[in-house]
Amino acid sequence: MGGFGAYFMLVGRIGAGKAAYATVLFPLVALALSTVFEGYQWHADALIGLAMIVSGNLLMFNAHRWVWRWRQPV
Repeated sequence: MGGFGAYFMLVGRIGAGKAAYATVLFPLVALALSTVFEGYQWHADALIGLAMIVSGNLLMFNAHRWVWRWRQPV
């Protein structure tokens, strides 16, 4: 129940389009909880997947800054 409240608060603050990218972080939370409570053993494929998730989110949230810097006249 608290998760829905946090998600809707996020939607209200940054908009639905950007908040949708936050749902991609669910595997990160799931793997962290599984590590703590179930003794999940990390493997290279999990680390690669998490790196792709984090880099994709960074790209989507910061793309406008990078494009703006690229387009500015020197």
